[in-house]
Amino acid sequence: MLSMGHNGMGNQLWQHTFAFLIAERWGAKVLIAPLPEDMAADNFIPGNTWVGIDAIRSILPEEYDYNKLSSNHSIKKMCDDESFWISDRKRAVNINTATYKERFKDYFFKMWWDTNPRCMKLVGFFQNFPLCRKNVRSLWTKRLHQEFPHHPAKGEVAIYLRCEIHHYLFNGVEYYKTILDRTEYSKVWLFLAPQCVESAVWVPGVTDQRKWRFHVVINMLMTDYNATLWPTFWVDANQTYNKVRLMTSLNESVVSVLADLSALSQADKLIIPHSSWGFWGGFLSTASEIHVNNLYHPYIEYDGGNYWYHSEPKRKYFGKNDANGKFRYAVNLAEIQKKEKEELLRVNGTASTASII
Repeated sequence: MLSMGHNGMGNQLWQHTFAFLIAERWGAKVLIAPLPEDMAADNFIPGNTWVGIDAIRSILPEEYDYNKLSSNHSIKKMCDDESFWISDRKRAVNINTATYKERFKDYFFKMWWDTNPRCMKLVGFFQNFPLCRKNVRSLWTKRLHQEFPHHPAKGEVAIYLRCEIHHYLFNGVEYYKTILDRTEYSKVWLFLAPQCVESAVWVPGVTDQRKWRFHVVINMLMTDYNATLWPTFWVDANQTYNKVRLMTSLNESVVSVLADLSALSQADKLIIPHSSWGFWGGFLSTASEIHVNNLYHPYIEYDGGNYWYHSEPKRKYFGKNDANGKFRYAVNLAEIQKKEKEELLRVNGTASTASII
C-alpha cells in the first residue's frame, strides 16, 4: 500500500493515518512517498508538501520510506508499474485524476480482492473516515514526544491561531474572551502559524483589513490575558540551544512544525481553530479540555468527552452532544445580552447596548 503525501503536515497525517488503519485491518505493508508531479493538478506540488514530507519522515522509521527502496526492489517495481490508484471523492481540485469522481468503495474492494499481487496507491485527503484515536496516537506521538518533550504545564492553555480567511474561519475577540473568561487556567500560550507572525506586531500604514482583524485578536490576547508566544526553539539558562534546535538534519520550518505539534498535543487545555494541523494537535492529545469550532470539526466525543464545541456565528458556546446527537449549549450570549437589557430597563428605565461577554 503506497500512500502519496501532498499539502501540509496536517493533511498528510490524515492521508497516511488512513493508509495505516486500512493496512492494519487487511494485513498490508505501508510505504510513504510524495505525490508525483504528473499526478498533481497542473503538474504542481503545493509548496508546503515538502515540509510535511520531511516532518512525517522524521517521526517514522525508514522502513516506511518508499524512496529508500532500491530501484530493483520487487515492491518498487510493482508499484512503479501500477497504473491504477484509489482516491476519495472530496476536494478533487488538487488531484489531476479522472478516477477521483468514481465510487471509492467499489474501486477499493475491486482492487483488494484481485488475486494478483497489487500495489494499492492512495491519493486523496481521506478526512471523512472514522479514526481509532488510541491506535493513531500510539502511531504518531511516541517518537514525536521523545524528540520534542517541551510542552505547556498542567493548567496552562495553548491557543493555536491560523491567520487565513479565504477558506478558514478566523475567530474574533468575542470568541476567545467567552471561552477564556469561563475557563480556569494559570497561563496562556500562543502558537502562531507562519502567516500570523507579522500580525503579532502591527505595522502602521497597513490597510489590509484581514491583517487588522488578526492583529486585533492577537493584541487582545496578549494585552488582556497576558498571552505569551510559545518559544519553539527552547533555550536554557546559558543561552544555548537544546536538543530540539540541534537536529541539524532538519530545517527550521520542519523543526517548528514538529516541535509545535508536539507541544500542542501534550498541552492540558487547547483552543484550536479550523485547521487540519490544529485538529491533530487535539486528536493526538490527552488534554482535559479541547475547545473547537462546531461548524468545522468532526462531532467527536473521546476520552470522557473532553471536546467543547462553540458556534461564534450563533453566539452559543460550551456545547456538548446530547443522547440524540444534538448540541446543548451552556452559554448563549444573545440570551445573556437580552436578559441584561431587560434588567437594566427594569432598574433604570432605559436599556444599555453593553453586553456581558
